[in-house]
Amino acid sequence: MSFKNALLIASVLVIILAVSFFHAGIGMSDDTTAFGPPAVPCCETGEGVQVVAVQMHWDLEDYATPRAFYRAIQRLVAEGLEGVDRDRPVLMVFPEDVGAPLVFLNEYRAVKDKTTLEDAVIAVMLRNIPGVLYYSLRYGVGPVRALALSKAGLMGRVYVETFSYLARKYGIYIIAGSAPLPDFALERGGDAINYQIRSKDVYNVSYFFGPDGRILGRQKKVHLIPLEQSEGLDLAPGKISDLGVVQTGFGTVGVAICLDAFHEDVLNTLVAQGTDLLVQPSANPGPWNEWQQNDWLNGAWKAVQEHPQLRYAVNPMMTGNLFDLVFEGQSSIIAKVEEAQTGMSYPLAPVEGGFLALAGGHDTEEFVTAVLKRPDQ
Repeated sequence: MSFKNALLIASVLVIILAVSFFHAGIGMSDDTTAFGPPAVPCCETGEGVQVVAVQMHWDLEDYATPRAFYRAIQRLVAEGLEGVDRDRPVLMVFPEDVGAPLVFLNEYRAVKDKTTLEDAVIAVMLRNIPGVLYYSLRYGVGPVRALALSKAGLMGRVYVETFSYLARKYGIYIIAGSAPLPDFALERGGDAINYQIRSKDVYNVSYFFGPDGRILGRQKKVHLIPLEQSEGLDLAPGKISDLGVVQTGFGTVGVAICLDAFHEDVLNTLVAQGTDLLVQPSANPGPWNEWQQNDWLNGAWKAVQEHPQLRYAVNPMMTGNLFDLVFEGQSSIIAKVEEAQTGMSYPLAPVEGGFLALAGGHDTEEFVTAVLKRPDQ
């Protein structure tokens, strides 16, 4: 038998195997997660809200298994709440892409020695050929998108259930950074989520959980950086028309994922819907140099100063290495210059006020906290 014929037969067998695996339940889940009552009641009284911006630091071992991810996030939540005044509601915000490495769940041994993100993704593809082939053929998408779809059920369940459970356990609001996920169906007004794959699109999406663990809202990133586009992670952009806000006892919260906070179309849409507390989960894949610090002032900091309705902004940042990608940045909590006249600023981009709190380092794990007034105070 010639090599060409052998390769053809092998390809056909793999496709048949992919289809059989899919119909056996691999890659598509009809499972639904329902959210229960709060374990710890949340206090909606008191003066304002206690905000905790979590500046994470990548550690691939935290994504080795679902249990490892839960333990890592649980530790961050517990440590972030140390010293926090629990007589007022707490909003904890995680950085962009906290859920991105969930694609490596149960793949740690295959990727732990890889030196580039590309090599790591290829290694995972080779271990998930049936699912990758199935979704590639079904939707006509490239291998990276197909890989994301094939692992979306597991990734979505681990991401949603981890943050939902911890929000309920500690009785706090959590904006869970973001993760590359399809548009899962929300059921019963956010009381449940179904993990069935419904289309070819995968988004950079952030989920907002209430203190009862329920999904209060979710936001898809509209403006993607090159790494997220077709030559990289192959994500789909969200639509301006899909942007929404969440009304709470401490204000109306709008989420603009990283680059979105630099774009007036996103900001104007959120402000038009009543946003007074802007949240910008971020992951900056580059050095925190003078140019980057000056440019970063054009995001949430500028938005708060130029939009009268925006009272505050919260900008948690991801730090550390993800294979060959280096993430750096200083997490911050932002207010009007006249309210935050502290002289606090990025070290290479000084401004006269506007920061209520700022991380001390740009490549470390930290918690940045502040108490924000309610709109009626």
